[in-house]
Amino acid sequence: MTAAPAPILTGPLDTGLTVLEASAGTGKTFALAALATRWVAERGVKASELCIVSFTEAATAELRGRVRTRLAEAAAHLAAGCPPSTDEVLVAIADGSAQVRSERLANLERALADFDAATISTIHGFCARVVSAGGGGGGELPITDDNTDVRELVHDTYLARFGGGQGWAAEAHRVIQAVELRLKMPDAVMWTLDRTPAGSDEPANYLGAVGKLLPASQVERAAAVDDTAALVDELVAIAPPGHRWDGLARVRAKDFVDEPLVVYERNSHTFRIIERFLLEDGVFARFAMEINDLEAVKRMVEAGLGVAVMATWMVRDEVRRGSLTTRPVGARGLHRAWGLLQRANESLTASQKGFASICRTRFPELVTSDTPA
Repeated sequence: MTAAPAPILTGPLDTGLTVLEASAGTGKTFALAALATRWVAERGVKASELCIVSFTEAATAELRGRVRTRLAEAAAHLAAGCPPSTDEVLVAIADGSAQVRSERLANLERALADFDAATISTIHGFCARVVSAGGGGGGELPITDDNTDVRELVHDTYLARFGGGQGWAAEAHRVIQAVELRLKMPDAVMWTLDRTPAGSDEPANYLGAVGKLLPASQVERAAAVDDTAALVDELVAIAPPGHRWDGLARVRAKDFVDEPLVVYERNSHTFRIIERFLLEDGVFARFAMEINDLEAVKRMVEAGLGVAVMATWMVRDEVRRGSLTTRPVGARGLHRAWGLLQRANESLTASQKGFASICRTRFPELVTSDTPA
């Protein structure tokens, strides 16, 4: 009988090559952050000696934030005298004499101070850095991802078509979003909507992807999708009464520093909006917990276990009761758009039509009305 392998996160740190194979959602980012923290604390690896490479820019940004948060959590745990914890990684780091723990704390604090020197990058970014450091002739040519190429192509096309002074057909970032969606869904049918001027009795022209007028049935579907997609609400920062944010008119990205953030599902669109807002100002959130229930998120904030960002209409009742306070986020507010998508050449069922009708009528009431949600 073969002995079971030592746990990856809490067993001895191997000095050879270790291959980790895991499918999506199994905790690869958590494992990488934990292993990096242990190598820094226990083996004295410097921040500049860390090299962690991921695929996409979004994954890299999350990984950088998670590694830094893990280093900070471990340092705080040691500085606090190693109180009892259910976190096996923190327990492993705290295992040792007082002198060992003191050395590990110094290692972690040094790594945090020099964290910007750590190489946590995308594959193409790491390759560009290696080529540049080696003096290669292609070092001045950036290696980009597909999104960067799409953005450059859209901007070049806009300059070619509208650079002569004529009006812009649409905002560039909207076109970029449409192109990226098209690349992800190559079989989808795209509609361009020419709205009827206000006060006109003429029906709107709904043009298909090939520029032909759509049949009446598809016109009806296009109108439903268009109306439903025009749903936008505002995300606000929520905190318990008496929080330091009470004295602020708006909550900026830097105000989230050192605040335990309670989030709803990291794979949600709302989470990506919040994360992008923080990362654009160089703020790495301190995630206190991730919950897949919005009501539970509110209860955690009411209990003083952290802060959160949610839609205004989701916390209207709590604000009225005085159990939560809200503040606008950022200089211009943080907004998200809602929409319904349907497969091309597929008719809506009666229940789907009913749901679309509810979205078009009830949702605007929730966003603008003062009645309970």
